[in-house]
Amino acid sequence: YESQAREGTLPLEVAQAAAMAAVRGMRYDGTEYFWINDMASRMLMHPVKPELDGKDLSTLKDPNGKLLFNAFVAVVKQDGKGFVDYYWPKPGAQEPVAKISYVMGFAPWGWIVGSGIYLDDVNLIFREAALKFLFWGLIVAVIVAVPLVLLRGYLLRLLGGDPQVAVAVARRIAAGD
Repeated sequence: YESQAREGTLPLEVAQAAAMAAVRGMRYDGTEYFWINDMASRMLMHPVKPELDGKDLSTLKDPNGKLLFNAFVAVVKQDGKGFVDYYWPKPGAQEPVAKISYVMGFAPWGWIVGSGIYLDDVNLIFREAALKFLFWGLIVAVIVAVPLVLLRGYLLRLLGGDPQVAVAVARRIAAGD
């Protein structure tokens, strides 16, 4: 859309509106979304909270007092892109939870495009993966341990008993018994 606006095939306002509409519809992992704000901390498009569109969010703080949209702008001004951690409510909820977002500047239009993940979701996924790993690890351990125990029993029978008993008898004989 930016190249079409630059080349004159689309008016700038039409190109920006089309780009925002495309980003508004983008989802990943089912419910995760992207938003667009400008370099003045004004929300241009938020697909989950459209009531924020057009609002100056430069004074919006999370529960810890972080001016999160100013933090997005600062990261983009300093590095062009980066991560920002803060608290934000999940879609449909009121209570903010820990979130980390990645923001990236789009210099031709002075936009910042961002998306984030909730850390409690990450922790849940991690716990589920750890439990699966533990479950499969235990299964592999059992699959390996059972044949080893059976092999030990077979070797002991083949030797006629526990080798430690034979060592003890040999020591007693060597000692003159």
